[in-house]
Amino acid sequence: NPGETVAIVGRTGAGKSSLVNLTARFYELDKGEVTVDGYNVGSVTQQSLRHQIGIVPQDAFLFSGSIEDNISYGRTEASHQEVIEAAKTVGAHDFITRLERGYDTPVGERGGNLSAGQRQFICLARAILANPPIMILDEATSNV
Repeated sequence: NPGETVAIVGRTGAGKSSLVNLTARFYELDKGEVTVDGYNVGSVTQQSLRHQIGIVPQDAFLFSGSIEDNISYGRTEASHQEVIEAAKTVGAHDFITRLERGYDTPVGERGGNLSAGQRQFICLARAILANPPIMILDEATSNV
């Protein structure tokens, strides 16, 4: 239902991540439907759907570029102050400012120069900054 918060919980292998992937249409259904706010996700374009959804996966993905580039990905017009506020909101600002180059710190391939927890914090900040109508957290703090 619109405006409702939903939590999907279950054992390892129960299908929670599969449900996330189906909801975001990373996979297509063979039969049936997945609905969000009463809309069948299969009836809208993938591009339109993905503009409405922010996903923070358990395996946080970062891009080559700076930490600031990674947080502002998807909202490149965001100001530096907005990036900082998003990082503060999720508790990432302190560790970022302790890095030698702070928000300008280069992120290696897939964020290999950062810990798993730091990568998740950056992905959470990215999702907060994007402020999508639908937020999906798939074990987004499993390494924090």
